[in-house]
Amino acid sequence: MAVGARLLAKKEAIVTRLAAIEELAGVDVLCSDKTGTLTQNKLTLGDPFSVNGIPADQVILNAALASRADNKDTIDLAVLGGLKNDQALKGYQVVHFQPFDPVHKRTEASVNGPDGKAFKVTKGAPQVILELSANAGQVKSAVEKAVNEFAARGFRSLGVARAEGEGHGSF
Repeated sequence: MAVGARLLAKKEAIVTRLAAIEELAGVDVLCSDKTGTLTQNKLTLGDPFSVNGIPADQVILNAALASRADNKDTIDLAVLGGLKNDQALKGYQVVHFQPFDPVHKRTEASVNGPDGKAFKVTKGAPQVILELSANAGQVKSAVEKAVNEFAARGFRSLGVARAEGEGHGSF
């Protein structure tokens, strides 16, 4: 491992754990994303795409309601950082929060709004959110086109939906 660390040091690679050298020894192909996470160690929120004329600020607000800062999740922190006003979440009460899990590929929150009305918000993999949406048939082609355009530019897409009461949401 010392020889491997020395060879990596000559190539200006930084090794923080010697065990990493051994783990990477069996890797033939290393794939990376282009979100800036690897190059800048920072994930940021781009310009949102929305359907049915929903304002971008509303999309970000709904995504922020389905996020938690205390989880220290990079996606949640990027979404919360995308809020233009740090007081935007004031008046909203998150009654139940379901954190992200790899099986469902989304987070979900039950929220009481400032007007007292209950609603649900969810964010996650666009194809998963689209399956949950009541208006999936009308927006599927537009959403898939937007996701593909984002992917072609090296961006990761995140789907966001909101449902009033206990019904199915709209993408």
